[in-house]
Amino acid sequence: MDKFIIPEDYIGNSSEPHNGFASRKICSSRGWLLLVPGNSGMEFAKRVREEYETQLQARDSMFKNVPFEYSGNKRSEKGYLTNYFTDGELQTRLPNSVAGSDAYVIQNVHNMRFGQDVHANLFELFALGRNLRLNGAKHVTAVLPYLPYSRGDHPTFMERETATARLVADFIKEAGFDSVLTCHPHQDGLRAIYEPLHFTPIHGNDLVYSILHQYKDREDVAIVSPDLGASKPLRYMANALNLKLAVIDKFRDEHGQISSKGGLLTSLEGIVLAIMIDDETSSGSTLIQGGKLICKEEARLGTKIDKIGIVTHNKLKDKTALEELEKLGFIKFISTTTIPQKDEIINLPLYEQYSMAQRFAFAINHLFYGVSGSALFWPKASRPIFDDKPVQGPY
Repeated sequence: MDKFIIPEDYIGNSSEPHNGFASRKICSSRGWLLLVPGNSGMEFAKRVREEYETQLQARDSMFKNVPFEYSGNKRSEKGYLTNYFTDGELQTRLPNSVAGSDAYVIQNVHNMRFGQDVHANLFELFALGRNLRLNGAKHVTAVLPYLPYSRGDHPTFMERETATARLVADFIKEAGFDSVLTCHPHQDGLRAIYEPLHFTPIHGNDLVYSILHQYKDREDVAIVSPDLGASKPLRYMANALNLKLAVIDKFRDEHGQISSKGGLLTSLEGIVLAIMIDDETSSGSTLIQGGKLICKEEARLGTKIDKIGIVTHNKLKDKTALEELEKLGFIKFISTTTIPQKDEIINLPLYEQYSMAQRFAFAINHLFYGVSGSALFWPKASRPIFDDKPVQGPY
């Protein structure tokens, strides 16, 4: 991959003075590179660092290691930077000077393995951002594999609600962050909520495009959009892969539950594999209802249609929904490591997951050097450029 930038590229093209102190660190005009893990983001941050260092080695850079902020506090055996007191309050402590750094705080706010409250993980993020700023970090970026509260981008029609996504954005700004790097937010309009912060989303459909490339030009394979809202980007993908697109008319009742009144708007005649794609799931209800509609289509046509579900962010708390999908004829459920999952889900034969660490390493690399990141990802990249293979572990 030639899209990864190494320090030698920057030094060779920079007019800025290069001194001995700077040469001991990976530097750019933004400062020196520093990865800062939150407690629940520690393992994912380690994977990002490994991917970054792998690319440095692949391009034979003289810089082999990426600075990674560990705690040397004896009370924190795992190197956590945040300590919790007996009364539930917390404090972050930075063991080294961060002055002049371009810091990337990596936090899995949703983490099914960590066993800590979402809001505690969020407050850790705020405290780390503030601490870095107060101690001289030049830039601070919140790296959030899953953007919390992204579904709360607007109040429900005719209900007394607040836009919780904006509230989170306000806290992130107030904490001192100047950039946000995330993956496949629920709505593209969230970029406006986070203004004036630099908001960089890695679209999950880049991975989906890579996975589905094997089915390109297949007349018997269809992409299935779970609702009308998702059909536009998925139509773009279906056209690029020369695959049929089917759309489900999803309807929610007054309680927010998916109703059986919805229907499949496209015939699946001649289709042997239907691939349903969604950005996230917390209950599996969208895929389950879609699977039932495809089963009705199977009965109408008198043919068997295999089903695959692809979800970027898997927030399922147990395996119940996946067992239901298997009964409906799903042969595979594909997700990513943006939300680290429990072993009882990862180890299911139906389950397949892909790590997002390499994509985040590349995105951080391009942000650090002030280079556009869009060229890395589909549709700007006409072919998949990442090493997308299923992984066994949670990160």
